[in-house]
Amino acid sequence: MIAMMLFVIVVLSLSTGAAGSSSSSSSSCTNDTTTCAPSGPLSACVATWCPTVSTVYLDSSNAFTGTIPPSLGSLALRVRLELLDMDLTGTLPSSLGSLSNLSSRIILENLPHVTGTLPSSLGSLTALLGALVVQNMPIAGTIPNSVVSLSNLQSAFVLQGLNLTGTIPTALGLAMSNLQNYVFMQDLDISGTLPSSFGSLWRLAEVFSFERLPYMTGTIPPSIGSLTALTSALELEEVPFTGTIPSSLGSLSSLHSLFVLRELNLTGTIPPSLSSLHVGELFAIQDMPITGTIPSVLGSFIRMNTAFALEGLALTGSFFATTTIVCLGICIIIV
Repeated sequence: MIAMMLFVIVVLSLSTGAAGSSSSSSSSCTNDTTTCAPSGPLSACVATWCPTVSTVYLDSSNAFTGTIPPSLGSLALRVRLELLDMDLTGTLPSSLGSLSNLSSRIILENLPHVTGTLPSSLGSLTALLGALVVQNMPIAGTIPNSVVSLSNLQSAFVLQGLNLTGTIPTALGLAMSNLQNYVFMQDLDISGTLPSSFGSLWRLAEVFSFERLPYMTGTIPPSIGSLTALTSALELEEVPFTGTIPSSLGSLSSLHSLFVLRELNLTGTIPPSLSSLHVGELFAIQDMPITGTIPSVLGSFIRMNTAFALEGLALTGSFFATTTIVCLGICIIIV
């Protein structure tokens, strides 16, 4: 959740400003997507745009109604498509996959009346270098296998607050090995296991977050320890993973902000290898049937600005009797 807030800040900074203001020389259409009256059917507004429109950004300041028109797919969008916080209805048109020149980002967010499925045609957006974000709308179905074709994606892959079921495509991590910033999958009804291919995200530097996925099964793949470029956050929360904490997570030596394992079904012990981490904001292992003793080596690396938490575990032994800890924020040791 903390990492999600950071991502929203980044997206907002990218999204400020209106669409291009240059007008076509033709009197029959415009390249200025802000000239429509901000109400009425969105399709009527799109009908006034020239095919050469390069960017579309529409948010809650527009009171457009109706569906997302398939005609959006006929535009020569090169930069971005963002539809945020509107009362549009209908489904996501498959024609969005025709935006073959779109390079920066496609963000579809907070559209509470848009239903249907994720179009498999999204896998045709192979020029997309920035972000694919779909969140907070009641679309159902599965994650299309075609998304493994988005191999040029570099900034973010976010699926959050959707009614998606099915499993994560097995090769998704390997296919998106160019991702550098964010992987979020949160508040979904997907099942199956976390593919080991996510260990191929060796360029990922910001956030790896899987939260509130109540129907997933399996273990935390040891390959996650290969995310050695990860600096900001590893968050695995409210997912019924079983097995043990992989000792390979101690290889995340670049991680300096958040290490959170919370409300998982993990057993076994806390691996001493986690003492190799250099987390500086929040280190938390909480609410799972972990047993054994508190590794004395943990106290040697904690220099907290926010919190250190071992809570809701079945550990034994004394933490403070065997370690020295400097905690500048909140220390919670309730085992």
